[in-house]
Amino acid sequence: MFWITMIALLALGFVAAAPRWSGHEGVKAASSAARPAEPWIGLFGLGWAAYQLVYLLTHLAIFRVDPLFAIVYLIVLVMLGALGFFFGHAVIAKAAPGGPLQRWRDGLAPRRISLGTSAMLVAALNIVLDLIGGL
Repeated sequence: MFWITMIALLALGFVAAAPRWSGHEGVKAASSAARPAEPWIGLFGLGWAAYQLVYLLTHLAIFRVDPLFAIVYLIVLVMLGALGFFFGHAVIAKAAPGGPLQRWRDGLAPRRISLGTSAMLVAALNIVLDLIGGL
């Protein structure tokens, strides 16, 4: 489950931060290839974050056993949920148009690149720490 979360966070972070590196041909090609799938990647990220949040809340003992892990993982899930909502909004808006959902998305829009870059850095750091801890 950890790897699915980190791969989803890396994918959403890349899609969100791609405009920062739009001058590079490889990033531009990968970004344009992922553009049609952005809403579905976002919905997956949002759904996975919700599932993992419920899982984390049903296992509250982890906050006593390893509070640092629990807090970092909670931050990861919030980032994953925010990016998932941002990109999945196109599909969500078809089912529930208007209302506060559009305002939430508009509030996230100025933070898109910084949230994406932060998500990639947090995912990469978590992966490295997991690999080091496994040695």
